[in-house]
Amino acid sequence: MSACERSTPNLRVCKYGKDCYRKNPSHFQEFSYPPEVTNKRMISETTNIESPLKVQKLEESVTSTSRTSTLGDFYYLSEVQGLENSNAINLRNFNYTFSIPWLLKHYKPESRSQQLLIVHGCQGADKHELFEASTDHPNITLSQASLPMPYGTHHTKMMLLQFCTGVRVVVHTANMVPDDWALKTQGVWISPLLKSESIPVSSLKAGPHSLLGQFSSIGTLGASADKWLTAEYQHSLSPNPSGLTKAQSHLTLVFPSVENIRCCLEGYRGGGSVPYSRAVATKQQWLNSFLHRWKSDNNQRSRACPHIKSYAAVTQLQEVCWFLLTSANLSKAAWGSLEKNASQLMIRSYELGVLFTTESEQPQQSLQTSSSESSKNTNCKLLPTSILPFDYPLTKYTADDKPWIVNENCSLPDIHGFVYCPNPT
Repeated sequence: MSACERSTPNLRVCKYGKDCYRKNPSHFQEFSYPPEVTNKRMISETTNIESPLKVQKLEESVTSTSRTSTLGDFYYLSEVQGLENSNAINLRNFNYTFSIPWLLKHYKPESRSQQLLIVHGCQGADKHELFEASTDHPNITLSQASLPMPYGTHHTKMMLLQFCTGVRVVVHTANMVPDDWALKTQGVWISPLLKSESIPVSSLKAGPHSLLGQFSSIGTLGASADKWLTAEYQHSLSPNPSGLTKAQSHLTLVFPSVENIRCCLEGYRGGGSVPYSRAVATKQQWLNSFLHRWKSDNNQRSRACPHIKSYAAVTQLQEVCWFLLTSANLSKAAWGSLEKNASQLMIRSYELGVLFTTESEQPQQSLQTSSSESSKNTNCKLLPTSILPFDYPLTKYTADDKPWIVNENCSLPDIHGFVYCPNPT
């Protein structure tokens, strides 16, 4: 039988069956469904093959994206460089979705009883599930982000770790669920220990450059590129939009192809974290001409499904003017769109990122990759391309490549031998 004809083994059967409408990823790691429900929810079964990658420590994600932890499933979110002998006294976690049991397990034991504020965007059954998981932990406070506008989400991914000597800010791209911290490519930035000092603000440099965008989800962008992508969006990323022509500010995008997902470590199951729907993709096929494959051979992450979101401007000399690590995917809800005769900017979702500029003081110390180029350019005013999570120059889609569509059938087996049937006939 194919993957889409079987239920997930060794899990408790959900008592709600076909009537269950929960969406929290942690729910599907505990409960199974009949085949027809499994198909409908696009849950793919995978074999119990031991993964070649282990859960990464946060500090390893920052200092060397090619190294992996050998500690199995255990690491500590508060065990970052410079904090090995310190314990957080107050924890604040902002995210889209949470698995509270998993989250607590990965804090240091002595920090698990400290005050923990969880700011979330869960609604309906997911909100009730989160509340139930927190009832046995009186130190946990839940706060639901206000979402007054339709299609908006609380997509921010950030941690505030308070210590006796100061605070560290952690900006990242992963949801607080097990799957996001296992076999995917994620980005993490950890601030220095902050006290009362202000942080200097840098400006962006103008000049001819290529704009790069890399993301794990795509929203509705319009009937043509100039409706939003090469107009509002591209101009907003240019330091001096009125002074740059499109030839001086070329836009290229990185998004996994079907082949990228088929051959990733998780196989088609990994594609569940890359939601680009057929209904949206059909209306904007013009976007395919902008797309490039996910390839990260330099960081040994080509087969780790990208959930990271990153944006950059690269000069003709292949130097990075600025680099943005963020929670924002390619959508109007995340970046905003002009309304009311361009008199206001409508942003529907909560997003957060950290920006590295040419004027940042030795930015390579805060965000590095495995390339030795970083150490060679410590005193350069521009950033090296090794700061990018993907290989540069980019690899354009071939004539046979198609962007990954989360609800489109794939008959060619993935690396685990399974086909993908979200729409069984």
